[in-house]
Amino acid sequence: WEESIELSERARALDARNPEIMARYKETLAAVRRYEEAERTLDQSLVLMPSDVGLRIEKIFLVLEGVGDVARARQLFDVSPDAFGPAAQARLSGQISLYERDYEGGIAALEGKPVDPDGTRDTPALLALLSHWAGRAPETRVWADSLKRVTDREIAELEAGVDPFVQRAESYAFRGIAHALSGRPSEALRDGRRALELLPLSRDAVDAPVIHQRVAIAFLLAGDRDGAFRILNRLATVPGPLSSASLRLDPAFDSIRGDPRYAPLLRSLQEAERSGTGTL
Repeated sequence: WEESIELSERARALDARNPEIMARYKETLAAVRRYEEAERTLDQSLVLMPSDVGLRIEKIFLVLEGVGDVARARQLFDVSPDAFGPAAQARLSGQISLYERDYEGGIAALEGKPVDPDGTRDTPALLALLSHWAGRAPETRVWADSLKRVTDREIAELEAGVDPFVQRAESYAFRGIAHALSGRPSEALRDGRRALELLPLSRDAVDAPVIHQRVAIAFLLAGDRDGAFRILNRLATVPGPLSSASLRLDPAFDSIRGDPRYAPLLRSLQEAERSGTGTL
């Protein structure tokens, strides 16, 4: 990670107006939990490419899940929601609503809207979670079953062919969430363990932490706090997407906030963020 930052800074010095260099630099800064620097770098990219929708989406997610400023994330979205396109607009509004605890608003933003063809798991997963926290049991099962069908198909296709980037791990993690929300905890834990086995942190420093965080959520939904804490405590020691803000704000972690292991985990993440390296 340190070398990546050094090389990005050298590249930026050589080509200071290249927005792609700055966008990739931002990804590294965010991974090592230097969120304010990541946002400044992203803003520099936006100066050069103000109409780039992808960069604007990245900024909203960074402000929401890294910085933890839910109100500002909503403001960034509300400036011009139509600019994102129907699928991205629905997904962004739904995700912000989840952090706002406006579950009904999130469901309304997503239901009946187009689905991004590159993210066919995301919408049913988000709708299943929103419905779950809104107390809508029948709708939760419907969307969880939809998510399971998508991931069943993905897993079957990937197991029949070549899977060099271990995409199956992500599909298993999502299917673990589907099983948990459908009241099948043993199947959820089985799929979560399979995802961890397929893509350990030692194999992939970028994508594995994302998938492991999703497995931790599946474990919590399935009632396995011990398993979730083992994952979360490990994630706090490596660069990745888990932030102190998401631990505080994401309803996925509501069930562990009264656990005596929660406060030390939160402190670990805060120390990792202060360290400038993303690690303790």
